[in-house]
Amino acid sequence: LPIAYGDDAWRERRAARDGEFEADLRYWRERLANLSPLSLPTDRARPAVQTYAGRVFRFAWPASLASAVRDLSRREGATPYMTLLAGFKVLLHRYADADDVAVACPTAGRADPDTRGLVGLFANTVVLRDDLSGDPTFRELVARVRVGVLDALEHAAAPFEKVVEAVRPERDPARTPLAQVMFVLQNMPLPELRLGPLRIEPL
Repeated sequence: LPIAYGDDAWRERRAARDGEFEADLRYWRERLANLSPLSLPTDRARPAVQTYAGRVFRFAWPASLASAVRDLSRREGATPYMTLLAGFKVLLHRYADADDVAVACPTAGRADPDTRGLVGLFANTVVLRDDLSGDPTFRELVARVRVGVLDALEHAAAPFEKVVEAVRPERDPARTPLAQVMFVLQNMPLPELRLGPLRIEPL
């Protein structure tokens, strides 16, 4: 491989030191200015310090619904990820009674072709903020989300911790900075691994 994991970490530190993230940080300062926390109604009081306690709810979609999402996405020039994110934002908009909806999303963080075959964690987090005011149609919202996702990916090189430093949100130990909800689409099947008699499953 042309580089090692440590080389990429060194490159990121050098880029931060040399101000290479400044254009990206300027974008995030403007995009996330005056962002209020999403106030989701819950069945229990929010603890003073975040605990990460929770549960998992599993369900299966019918194939017809997955096909309909793909068809709608194709017609709107969006990806299924963008369409599903728009639907998730509608849910949060109604559930939290908020027009300004920000959701954290992980990115692969492998823009440099040298990192494509390299083992290691490169993921970065971006915050996708959308305005749902004005009662947009779902198609209009998909278009807004599409633009927001593409813009965010253009500015995704700046590490999330640098974005937090640049935006300087009011800190609260009960909440994560900038976004309280994360949206992840795992669109690649995770393989089942076998090592001799051991069967390994992702958890």
